[in-house]
Amino acid sequence: KMAEAPPPATEPRTKRRRWDAEEPISKSAGAAPTTPADQKSIAAAEAAAKISMLLKPAPVGGVPAVAGLTPAALAAASGLAAAGMVIHTRKVDINGAAATARNILTRGSMQKDIGTKTGASVIAKGRYFSPEDLRRRGPGDEPPLHMELTAVDIAQLDAAEQMIKDILADTPLPD
Repeated sequence: KMAEAPPPATEPRTKRRRWDAEEPISKSAGAAPTTPADQKSIAAAEAAAKISMLLKPAPVGGVPAVAGLTPAALAAASGLAAAGMVIHTRKVDINGAAATARNILTRGSMQKDIGTKTGASVIAKGRYFSPEDLRRRGPGDEPPLHMELTAVDIAQLDAAEQMIKDILADTPLPD
């Protein structure tokens, strides 16, 4: 018997769906975007990369880190940093607080309320660790649950921290 020749190589045919692009996708890496949707997605990716670079923490001795700020606060902070103003940050541990206090403080509406009243940016970070998990936690693990306060003025930080401590003190511990 004679060996059969392999079938000619053809590109795999994919079923066209209604949300696919009207034009076939070119396989050339350096092709310029052809549709406005492609151009918008490239612009969005570039903007996301710029924001990502801005949100990375600064090295020790550099400009203070501004990670965790909202885009509006980040824009204001970048202008303030350029003007020579310093951005202050502070962490308030809430991992060991009562569950009701943690639930109150981790709500976005409460963080927004504290931020509105004090002028500081308030963000919940980390994750909750039980007391046993906290003892077993390694150095590379996620940080325990805490509130990160960011402001231009120390008085704003103090006011936000005091509001958080008042909430922690007013919330009764379960029996």
